[in-house]
Amino acid sequence: MIPKSMKKTAFLSLLIIAMLIVAIWLYVNNQNQSPVSKTAETDMTNKAITMINPQPDQTITSPITISGQAPGMWYFEGQFPVKLLDATGKTIITSTAIAQGEWMTDDPVPFTAELTFSQPETTTGTLVLQNDNPSGLPENQKEFTVSVRF
Repeated sequence: MIPKSMKKTAFLSLLIIAMLIVAIWLYVNNQNQSPVSKTAETDMTNKAITMINPQPDQTITSPITISGQAPGMWYFEGQFPVKLLDATGKTIITSTAIAQGEWMTDDPVPFTAELTFSQPETTTGTLVLQNDNPSGLPENQKEFTVSVRF
């Protein structure tokens, strides 16, 4: 027969081991779910954007139809902001990309935007796609950029 004190010691040892296992699991699980960095989040989001037109460093003229696919989470009420900047960062035009399908999904949704602009003074610029962020919180803001030529 096993003495009562030995049973109690064995039970406490198993309880401590179980608690350590749970604590380690929680720590590892929390590390995987916490936001690693804005860069990692941006990189993941950028990979989800597929640009059809324009391609990077493509020469564009006015008017141009911007097209591609963005995750449904980028849209609010079926749209998200688009802006065209010159090489100095000056805004040439702002517009809205419109979903071409059901946007209330996590899947990619096709979009289009029509930009009509005057010829800028610089020869290069940037097309900026921004997720629609109704919260206004900076941590919810995402951007995807494409360099262009004029």
